[in-house]
Amino acid sequence: FFELLLTYSRANIFGFFVLFLVLLFVLRRDVLSSKKVSALLLIGIFVSIALFFATPYTNPNWYDMGFSRQVGHVEDDSLSQRLTMWKASSEMFLKRPLTGYGLANYYPIASKFFDTSNSIFHWSSANMVFIDVSHNEFLEFLALGGLPLFISFVILLFLALYGNYLSTYKDKLNLIPLLGLCAIIFYLFFNFFVLNVSLLFFFFLALGLANLPFKGGEIRLNIFPLAISIICLFVFSYMGFYYNIDNGIFKIHNNFEKVMKGTSALSFYPYDYYSYFSLDDKYLLIANSLPKSDSNLREEMANSIERTSLLGLSLFPNDPVLYYYMGEASELKGNYPEAKEYFLKSLQLHPFYEEPLIGLLDISCSFEGCKNSFKYADLLYKTSPDSLLTLIALVRYNIHMHQYSDAKVFLQDIEDHYPVSPVIFVFKEFFMKNTSS
Repeated sequence: FFELLLTYSRANIFGFFVLFLVLLFVLRRDVLSSKKVSALLLIGIFVSIALFFATPYTNPNWYDMGFSRQVGHVEDDSLSQRLTMWKASSEMFLKRPLTGYGLANYYPIASKFFDTSNSIFHWSSANMVFIDVSHNEFLEFLALGGLPLFISFVILLFLALYGNYLSTYKDKLNLIPLLGLCAIIFYLFFNFFVLNVSLLFFFFLALGLANLPFKGGEIRLNIFPLAISIICLFVFSYMGFYYNIDNGIFKIHNNFEKVMKGTSALSFYPYDYYSYFSLDDKYLLIANSLPKSDSNLREEMANSIERTSLLGLSLFPNDPVLYYYMGEASELKGNYPEAKEYFLKSLQLHPFYEEPLIGLLDISCSFEGCKNSFKYADLLYKTSPDSLLTLIALVRYNIHMHQYSDAKVFLQDIEDHYPVSPVIFVFKEFFMKNTSS
């Protein structure tokens, strides 16, 4: 339930209510026979519903969408994208069934297998921008780790389910971890979070393994399930630690010195694709937060972006994200022709990438007398008309061109799609000061 407050996941909503009703049905004699317990349960349900709708949404990336847009409005592209990702994951597994393509490499490899031409639902391929998970953990394990990783994971799940099932004979309340693990397994077929280390998953897993049977009345455990579970847990834990190592080393928000040393840290895990643009993003964030008068430090950040991106491109030579950051580095240095070339190269590799389009629009308006600016603005809107980043760029572009009526149209789109975004008040204040509005 508390995960629902943090994610608003539709799969979680369905799984939560199904498992709650199943648990209630199994324990109906123990729970519903008492009027006091029944009353407390009813109060708990109403309090839970109230908390669900009253709690502020904590995910900053999705909060601006609002509950109705994230959960109540289900578009066909959600299922369509999953079908495309599942098909790509299956093809990746068939190409390398024994070894897979390596952990944390889903996006740079899977994007080559995406086929949006045969989708059974109507949707735009522009929505398939940088998909880094398959939304099916089993298929993802097959694609990235091959059969060894998949078999280890499935055996581990089976033994945990078996242990949790045996524990229900001791106490019916042990149905909670059993059904909790079942809910997670159901969730894994449609979404992801094992690679992000879900504490509940490991908690239910540990409870199941801890309840594996003893051999008779002896002290020693039944060796077979214990040995198999330890081996599988070791393989799976190694995978989890490897995949998440960048959380501790690379994705650093507040420690400036460690961010500055981040490029050298890449030598420890050079094949972790996400580390490169994660570092680039930190350098760019620091550079954009500095005043333009601090040119030396801004150039140092640009050089750091350049070093990191070039290192990444040596391993992932056709990656549009890294070319985009090369363009940002060149723009920070004031080399606008080179920045433009990098942005165009990024778009050549991924025609539906909005960030390099915004970069081209910015260069056009700031340093080329708005040459080709309308072409870039039009392409940007066609690429991602509902994106907050796109809408902000188009408001700024039309203000720059003194086309205030068009700017207000895009501002209204921001209000409709992202009603609590603070940029609304920034732009409204501008219009009040600079126009008759």
